[in-house]
Amino acid sequence: MRGRILPIVLLIGGFALGGGVLFRGGSPVIAEIAVVGGERIDTAQVRMLSLLRVGERWTPTVRDRALSALRSLPAVRDVRLVPERLGWKRIRVRVEVQEREPFGLISYEGKVYWVDPEGYLLGEASPSPPPPGFPVVEGVALESTPEGERVTPERARRALRAFFASEGQILARIRALRVRPFDGELELRVPPGRRVLLPLRDLRQTLATLERTLAALAETSLSDWHVLDLRVEGEVTVRR
Repeated sequence: MRGRILPIVLLIGGFALGGGVLFRGGSPVIAEIAVVGGERIDTAQVRMLSLLRVGERWTPTVRDRALSALRSLPAVRDVRLVPERLGWKRIRVRVEVQEREPFGLISYEGKVYWVDPEGYLLGEASPSPPPPGFPVVEGVALESTPEGERVTPERARRALRAFFASEGQILARIRALRVRPFDGELELRVPPGRRVLLPLRDLRQTLATLERTLAALAETSLSDWHVLDLRVEGEVTVRR
């Protein structure tokens, strides 16, 4: 899934110089705030956390404060405030929010969360089973950043991006996986009760190899395998 720019319009009345729009007689005064748009971000939360208040003047300080506050929302990847002059003592400030898109699922401290392609937590997933093609990633650690909680280290984030961006039917075959970033390994659990061991390096290529290997094993006498090991480059070890 990809980020989309979603308009959230704030109507602001006044007269002055604000964000590239020329006014006279001092900074414009915020007369109205109307939040429109947004699919996953609660508009009431945007209104509250923007720190914009009816009656205050629209100044660079107020603008920067609103930007900082909105960018602190976990579901916000980026935000822009674009003032538009409407007429005498009136401007519109268009708040363009780029939401973080759900990309994969991780398990942390007994709960399941959606994460975006950069590894940021977007919120707890529904208690219902995850949709097909979205196995749950276990064994990840989190770090606190100004933008929110994020999967760490970078090696684990790269593995998540490669795994959930993989093509073909491989995701639908996997129930769960465990990342071992410090060992450089990934363990997949495949029904019924099977394990697959992969290296984190060149993960996209390795997943493509895994899909071909699974298809080949299904046509041989080794179809009852229990452990499949692809950690050594160029080798496939099958344990029954």
